[in-house]
Amino acid sequence: MQELPDIINSLESKIKTLINSYEDLKSQNTELKETIVSLRENLAIKNSEFVVLREKHQRVKMASALGGENEGVKETKLRINSLVREIESCIALVKG
Repeated sequence: MQELPDIINSLESKIKTLINSYEDLKSQNTELKETIVSLRENLAIKNSEFVVLREKHQRVKMASALGGENEGVKETKLRINSLVREIESCIALVKG
C-alpha cells in the first residue's frame, strides 16, 4: 500500500492538472465567445450590404428596361403596376 504522503502528492498533481485544463478551457471559451460576437457583427454588415446591392440591382434592371432593353421589361412593368396599385390603395385610405 502506498504511503499517505505519496497518495497526497499524486492527488495534488492530478488536481493541478485538472485546474490547468480548466483554465485552458476557460480561456478557449472566452476566445470563442469573442469570435462569435465578431462573426455576428460581420454577418449583420454583410446582410445590410446585400440589401443595398439588391436594391441597386433592381433599380439598374428597371432603368435598363425603361431605357429600351428587352431584358426585364416584363418585370419592370409588373413592378410599376404593383407600385401603382400600392399608391391607389394609399389614396383610398386617405380618402376613406
